[in-house]
Amino acid sequence: LVDQLVVQPPLLVLMFVCLDVLRANIRASIGQFREANVVGKALSAAGPAVVDSWRFWPFAVYFTFKYLKKKHYTVALNLCSVAWTAYLAKGGGGGGDAASD
Repeated sequence: LVDQLVVQPPLLVLMFVCLDVLRANIRASIGQFREANVVGKALSAAGPAVVDSWRFWPFAVYFTFKYLKKKHYTVALNLCSVAWTAYLAKGGGGGGDAASD
């Protein structure tokens, strides 16, 4: 619970900042960084992403521990992690408006 409420939101903001920096192809200029409003976009995208993660991860963990054998836990949760990362990179949770950049 602490992980979901305290640790995850700042890490999601950081991830969205990094994604927007990579997408916007910002060239080491602080002025361009501010003009692109990278931090503002990341903050607005983090809220919906946190809510989506609260929907996804409890189900993924429940399903893994309830229905799979112990030897498959790591593989199953790693596959869930890959799917979650792909979802976020595609713009899930309100982030990743690469088409508008």
